[in-house]
Amino acid sequence: MQNMTTQNVDLPKLTSLDSLTQAAECLRVLAHPHRLRMIQMMLAGRFTVRELAQACELPTAMASEHLRLMQRCGFLSSDKEGRKVFYRVADPHIKNLMKCVEDRCGGSPHERNFLSQYLGMFRYIDQLATNVRKGEINERTNDYTRETLGA
Repeated sequence: MQNMTTQNVDLPKLTSLDSLTQAAECLRVLAHPHRLRMIQMMLAGRFTVRELAQACELPTAMASEHLRLMQRCGFLSSDKEGRKVFYRVADPHIKNLMKCVEDRCGGSPHERNFLSQYLGMFRYIDQLATNVRKGEINERTNDYTRETLGA
């Protein structure tokens, strides 16, 4: 394999690995079809756990756990009105991210299949981030990553 150098190439400003690790963790949280559905709904308004659970055909407790994970990453906020808690998207960047997902994956069966592959890629990236944190990345893993992702 040819050794690539950057002597004559101006690299773009690169994000720190710590920031990218944090971003990978948040992307991992979003990499679930029910969470993406909830995000789609909340981009249109605010909803209770029960409403989101029904739309996703989930038990309320499971929907609540999905919401907790997304709220922990700062994607959501909640407002309590009496006994009801309403959730809404708090991070303005989520709208752009969902637009990208919808543009690439919305609608046809082919596009829905692509969404499944896209989510699989998020999970693969998450596993790579875990391996990096554990120091388990080696040349074999790098070759596999280049072959799999076409890098």
